[in-house]
Amino acid sequence: MLLEFLALYTRVEAVVRSLLFQAKKILRKILGPEVHNVYLLKNGDIVPTSYSNVDEYLSTAHLYDVETQRITNALVPLEGRYKPVNILGLCVLLPNGKKVDLSDWLGNIRMNPELPLSPKTLVDLWSVSTNTYIKFQTVEITDNLGDVHTVTYN
Repeated sequence: MLLEFLALYTRVEAVVRSLLFQAKKILRKILGPEVHNVYLLKNGDIVPTSYSNVDEYLSTAHLYDVETQRITNALVPLEGRYKPVNILGLCVLLPNGKKVDLSDWLGNIRMNPELPLSPKTLVDLWSVSTNTYIKFQTVEITDNLGDVHTVTYN
C-alpha cells in the first residue's frame, strides 16, 4: 500500500513538474528569453545550443537538457541508467557574505556517461541554464562522505 502511494506520488510530482516547466516556458516567451539547452565542451566551455559555430566540437561535447536535467553525449544520446552527480551539496558564497544553495538543483541532475564536473563548471551550468548571473569566488562542496570543502577561484 505504501509503495503504491509513493509510486502515485512520484507520477503526480513528475506531471506537476512538467506542467510548471511548460508554464515557465510560456511566461518566458511572453516576458523574455527562453532558457536553451547547452553544450558542455571538452575544454570546459558552456555554450547554448542556439550557437551555430560549434559543429566541429560536437563529437566530444555533452548536452545538458534543461527540461529533463540530463547530461548525455551531444550527437548520440546514450541509453541506460542516468546516474546522479557525485557531489551532494553545492553552495556559492557571494562577496557580500550571503550563500546561494544549489544543492536541490544539483540533486536533480542525472548523467550518462558520468563526467568529472568541477564545481566551477556546475555553477556556470546553473547560471547559464537558469539565465541567472552571480559573481562568485568561493564555492562550498559537500562530497559523498559528508565532508565540506571550500574552493576559491580567481
